[in-house]
Amino acid sequence: MVLGTHITCLGDYRGSADKIYDFPGKGTLVRVLLSGGKVTGGVLINRFNDKVKLTRLIEDGTGLNDLEKLFS
Repeated sequence: MVLGTHITCLGDYRGSADKIYDFPGKGTLVRVLLSGGKVTGGVLINRFNDKVKLTRLIEDGTGLNDLEKLFS
């Protein structure tokens, strides 16, 4: 936690992503990185409860179609 902000980085969040999708909320952000059409990493800001969900997406190689259902 940095100054009251929870930041969680998962997977290949510094790598070269083909696409980056942001799902902002009031004081929160889910940033998902995709390479080759599959989730490869992400950053959560004040969304620590979504850590397990994003970890599963990375492990399963989930595609773009499922992201909006989960984070919008």
